[in-house]
Amino acid sequence: MLVEVVKRNAELEEELRALRTAFETEKADLEKKLRASEHDREYLKLKLEELKRMLFGRRSEKIEAVREDGLLQAELFEEAAKEVEAEREAELETVTYERKKRRGNRKPLPADLHRERVEIDVAPEMRTCPDCKEDMACIGEHVVEELEYIPALLYIIEYALKKYACKRCQSGVVMERIPERPIKKGRPGPGLLAWILVSKYQDHLPLHRLERIFERHGLGIHRSTLCDWVSAMAKLLGPIVEAMKRDLLRARVLQADETPVQVREPGLEKMTRRSYIWTYGIPRGEVVYDFTLGRSSRGPREFLGDFEGYLQADAYSGYNAVFETGRVIHLGCWAHARRKFYDARTEGPDFAEMVIAAIQKLYRVERQAKEEDLTGEALVDLRRRESKPVLSRIREIFELHRGEFIPKSGLQEAIDYTLGQWDSLVRYVEVPESEIDNNAAERSMRRVVLGRKNWLFLGHPDAGPRAAVLLSLVETCRRLEVNPYEYLRCVIHEIAKDPSRAAELTPRAWRTAKLASGAENSGARPAP
Repeated sequence: MLVEVVKRNAELEEELRALRTAFETEKADLEKKLRASEHDREYLKLKLEELKRMLFGRRSEKIEAVREDGLLQAELFEEAAKEVEAEREAELETVTYERKKRRGNRKPLPADLHRERVEIDVAPEMRTCPDCKEDMACIGEHVVEELEYIPALLYIIEYALKKYACKRCQSGVVMERIPERPIKKGRPGPGLLAWILVSKYQDHLPLHRLERIFERHGLGIHRSTLCDWVSAMAKLLGPIVEAMKRDLLRARVLQADETPVQVREPGLEKMTRRSYIWTYGIPRGEVVYDFTLGRSSRGPREFLGDFEGYLQADAYSGYNAVFETGRVIHLGCWAHARRKFYDARTEGPDFAEMVIAAIQKLYRVERQAKEEDLTGEALVDLRRRESKPVLSRIREIFELHRGEFIPKSGLQEAIDYTLGQWDSLVRYVEVPESEIDNNAAERSMRRVVLGRKNWLFLGHPDAGPRAAVLLSLVETCRRLEVNPYEYLRCVIHEIAKDPSRAAELTPRAWRTAKLASGAENSGARPAP
């Protein structure tokens, strides 16, 4: 009997140990799930805040203030924090001054606008002095300006070709040839075509809206006709963009980015596919767009060809095939790195704001270089002296705190991203032609994104390359501060006469020639 009791106790103890083990295991699993749930909740909360900021808040990544406790005791970052606060105060003073200035002074109207003078005189019976009854003398005038608007003027140019023939014999008729026109046997002139291109690719007006605008002017121009005109202009101006591309690939540093566009599938009603428009540009210079039906590495590989130099881009793996050739070296983008810390700043405000403050110090060095107009070795010397110590300190902080945050958290991902791109991120210091970030390429994509919100999709895959050609010209004009309407109006006329002049008619070459000739301001409106 005693043996059975002992045996039963042993069995109960074994069952109890098994239950305890199972309980501990289940408890650990539940705690793990709870931590994962808390992490997911914080992640979703962060994403919600990010979406709310994108929809309703400001897009600027400036921080309101930088704390002075914890990790911010580092001397370098205390200095960065003070500079951030001073910069914020200076910005507030500037905004206040500009607001007061706007209230007190109106900006003068352009002097080259057409003016109509309307004289308003005093009635004859009021020109007599009420006291001495003598006639009053005019001592001056008070001028009030009123800005008026006349809708766009459409007019017709008639080419009257005189015909001659001999009355005595049948030698035939002699007549001069009609001047070369942008579209053979077409009606639109260079000015109308330039206005359509600027309206579509700079002002983001889809062709169906332009169709209604023409209807208000009493013209029935169907959108299919407008589409044919746009297609003809892309073909006519294509050699100019090819010349721009050749110049672009001779540069030492290029910037690249891409964005998706929807393209209508031929033969499939209401079906679209995801395609991409790529941008390649010289920092503060020309930009050329490219269109591909996918996002693979084939796009940049074929566009860049035998290009040798530096390519500044984000961490998208599609560019890796270009870097693997050895001819192209990757330059990273500090704006992408900073954005990751800004988006994750609620997970660890002290750490995130410290890193953002340090990155802002890197940007202040770049602003100083631009203000002093530093280039070449002078710029490299400044970066080595001012930026390198900050970069070294950032790397030390990352290595020190790399494992402190939850895996896959926003801050940990930001740290891993920055360290994974570190060599490409610090490389700009030694390359004077490079920028600290890829923001210029991202800004050039705004034209595509804003247009995409209006025209929604491209009607045919062939429309992609056409859009790339015309966007390249319009965006390059914006970068070089060239009036796109005046440029296109002149260039369409010139290249229609002589297509071999494409290299002479790029926006930069056209601007240089215009400045050399001492022509009038390109913004002046042409007379009909």
